[in-house]
Amino acid sequence: MQPFQLISFNPTSQLSLKLIGSTNYSTWQAQVTTLLFGHNLFSFIDGSSSCPSMHLQDHERQYMNPKYKLWQRQDSLVRNAIMASVDHSIAPLIAHASIAQQA
Repeated sequence: MQPFQLISFNPTSQLSLKLIGSTNYSTWQAQVTTLLFGHNLFSFIDGSSSCPSMHLQDHERQYMNPKYKLWQRQDSLVRNAIMASVDHSIAPLIAHASIAQQA
């Protein structure tokens, strides 16, 4: 199994349809779901990719978990993709989300 690698993509070009409200939600959801499944990132939305612990303990010292930092970065990119795919009138409603699953 390969180590977790950061996956980036261009949400503006890959998520061309913006969510404007309930009238196009189904189509928008299909677009976002397909993209995230395609990049193996849907687990950030459905909650199956949980955030690793921030610190690790080795004998008597504590250190930063590199998987935590990588997970945080990937989650931020997924949140950015969601923000980029919604209309400016909807963005404030999800801007407060601290993780992609909440967006």
